[in-house]
This record gives sequence, structure tokens and C-alpha cells, in this order.
Amino acid sequence: MSNVPQGAAVVIKNYLQSLGSFIGALTVAKNEPVRSLHLDLKQILVEGFQVKNRKLAVTFVCRILKESQQSRVFNLRNPWMSTLLSILREMHNLSSINSPGQPNIPNSTEYLPEIDLLFKTLNVQNLAIIKPHGILENLQNPNSFLN
Repeated sequence: MSNVPQGAAVVIKNYLQSLGSFIGALTVAKNEPVRSLHLDLKQILVEGFQVKNRKLAVTFVCRILKESQQSRVFNLRNPWMSTLLSILREMHNLSSINSPGQPNIPNSTEYLPEIDLLFKTLNVQNLAIIKPHGILENLQNPNSFLN
């Protein structure tokens, strides 16, 4: 997204918001999963984190997950939802930590409001109930696998 003009970036973001809401309304809101064979949301978040398209990946996935507020199946205890929420929680944690021992994530504040809005929509009062998996931290520190 760094090579895309600002006006086009806004159009792309709006498109992904609409597309995410549409996909969520057709699937999650009707108690149907988004199958990873067709659209792997976990992979979208991980790849977006790796290639610095965090804002777009988070926007798209959050819009899909927001539609789960209308679902009886997709709640905080659902394994599929909890995995995606834990990755988003980890992104939230990594973006708010800028201590000397932690890597700095540029442009992290751009996607924090989207994650916060999702948690608010899903009535997550305490972020401690969503445990981060550590997937993204391991991607940032590849030597941590060896320790």
C-alpha cells in the first residue's frame, strides 16, 4: 500500500470494508462458517502482518467478524472465532508495546480503532479473556523458535 496514492488507498479500504461486511452477512451472521478452503482469514491476518498490509487485513477481517453479533454459533467460545480474536489481540498488544526489548511496529495506530471497535461490538469488556497465541511474535523473532 505504500506505492498507492492516498485517494486510491481510501477507496481500497472502503471496498474491503463493504466486502467484509457483505461476506460476514452472508456467512457468519447466518451461522455459516467462512471456510478456510475458500477464504483463510487467519492466513490473511498473518500475511497482512508480514507484508505490512496490516490495516487492510485487519479492516477486512474485523468487518467479517462484526457480523457474528447476529449469530448464535459464532461467539467468544467458538474455536474459529477465538483463534481469529487471539491473533487480533496479539496485533493489538504488539502495536501498543514500544519498549526497548520489543520490535516497533510502524503505522500500528491505524488499525487499533478497528480492533477496538470489534471488541466493543462483541461486548468484550476485558481483553484478558482473549489469550494471544504468540503466532505473530514468533514471526517477528524467528530465533525464538530455537530457544
